[in-house]
Amino acid sequence: MLQIYSLKIASILGLEADSEKAMRIDSLLDSERLAIVKRTSANLSGCATARGAGLLLQYVGQLFLCGKINVAPIDINDASSTDTNDASNMTALTIKSLDIERVLDSIDNPIDFKYEHGADGKPYWKDERLPFFNISHSDGTVVLVISDVETGIDIQKIKSKNELSMAERFYSENEARLVEESSADNYELFYKLWARKEALGKCTGRGVRPYLDTDVSDMSSDYMKQYRWLEGKTDDCFVCVCSKI
Repeated sequence: MLQIYSLKIASILGLEADSEKAMRIDSLLDSERLAIVKRTSANLSGCATARGAGLLLQYVGQLFLCGKINVAPIDINDASSTDTNDASNMTALTIKSLDIERVLDSIDNPIDFKYEHGADGKPYWKDERLPFFNISHSDGTVVLVISDVETGIDIQKIKSKNELSMAERFYSENEARLVEESSADNYELFYKLWARKEALGKCTGRGVRPYLDTDVSDMSSDYMKQYRWLEGKTDDCFVCVCSKI
């Protein structure tokens, strides 16, 4: 079972480090996330993203420890489950949208969460009471997924640039053909496939590179059925979640 949250960060883009709002946010972050904010301070977008991710982790981590949310395992054979291995079922993806002020008002006593990292850098909460998590961001939105199993999430803004040439360079031959055929839909398939590859790489902890030429276009293939997939389109973005079964 999993929970997905999104946070719009437009209201914190471009904050000066000594502004009241920036200092308020930074006071609520754990030490590792605060260090990331400081490292990205020269990049306004990157810094806002780091603050948004830190707030989401603080907010969701506290809710979980207080028992207000859970990620109890489900029976994968239960036909009534809203989780599905058919990623074409767009109703399966439910995202809880949050805003900055709501999150800020809900955090009274920040916890200095600690993390450990996998061989390729994937972060995990060190507290064994907390679930698996993963974060992604695109175009002013940060998304976070928590789950009882290894999971990865990706969000891709549909930007319409060099989709076909990139598909021909990085994707499998079949995927590149499908992307070319999707030109009438502004190559939206390109972003859907890229989100799947990113989510897969984040689930395994290996990153996207090993999966660039892996064909992820057919959810009924034996390879893709090794994982549970959820995906959907929101605010001109594709969001994909890949989890181990």
